[in-house]
Amino acid sequence: MKRKNKLNFSSERTIKAKRTRAFILSFIAFILVFGTVSLLIFMKSLDFNLENLIKGDDDTTAATQAPTQTLPQVQAIDANVLLACYDTDDNLTLLALVSSRKDAQQIAVSILDTQQAVTVGGTQMTLQSCFADSGMAGLKNAVAQVYGVSIDRYIKQSESNLKKVISEIGDISVEVAEPIQYRGSDFSLFLDSGTQTLTGDLFIKYLKYASGEQKAQAVCALVRSTLSAFHEDNQDTMFNTLVNLSDTDISVVDNTDSNGIVNVYLSLRANIVVEDRQISSGEVDA
Repeated sequence: MKRKNKLNFSSERTIKAKRTRAFILSFIAFILVFGTVSLLIFMKSLDFNLENLIKGDDDTTAATQAPTQTLPQVQAIDANVLLACYDTDDNLTLLALVSSRKDAQQIAVSILDTQQAVTVGGTQMTLQSCFADSGMAGLKNAVAQVYGVSIDRYIKQSESNLKKVISEIGDISVEVAEPIQYRGSDFSLFLDSGTQTLTGDLFIKYLKYASGEQKAQAVCALVRSTLSAFHEDNQDTMFNTLVNLSDTDISVVDNTDSNGIVNVYLSLRANIVVEDRQISSGEVDA
């Protein structure tokens, strides 16, 4: 016997309303299922312990603040570190005194003139020629007498090793007063004005190009970045890395002693200024 079709007296509006209702109920069900699954995943990440949510925030805050934790109180001293950078021909790219100041609680950076005259054994020379002839030993002696200071430590780096140091500590930000478009026989340098972040290669070129205040500020930025790369959890590693890239008489004891010269400079790293170093007594026997 043939089955009769069931008559449907629903209006088109009623059908649309049913479809809309079905869609809304399906969407709400999807949201509830999705939210439940997401909540379960989140709770699993906390080991189903809400206390971990609070502890997690504390741990994140501690991790964020760790690099900026201050060192224990260090007894500041007056000290002078001679910083020299040279090229493959033993020409000084940079000669500077980086001095800790006990009373001022600061680090003072002085750019020294490599062409400053000095008399050595009756012969007039420059600091550059002292370095080329006698290395750091002769240069330290000449700087000490010309500028009337004691040299407590020295750091000597080739240009290639200074680039490696910058690769370790991060690029150096310097303020460029005016746009630079320089083409020279040995290098070219093109920089916009304003704050510029320099790679090791660009920083070396900038040192060669800049003079006076801009060069001094660039070295301040280098010192600041170097000291800022030291944190409580990496100090020994960073110290070993930088020492291995330098010729220096800074020792392990200088780093491990709480009042060693490394910790003295680290304690003063928030206040680094440029200092105009005056000649003590002109040409002298070195």
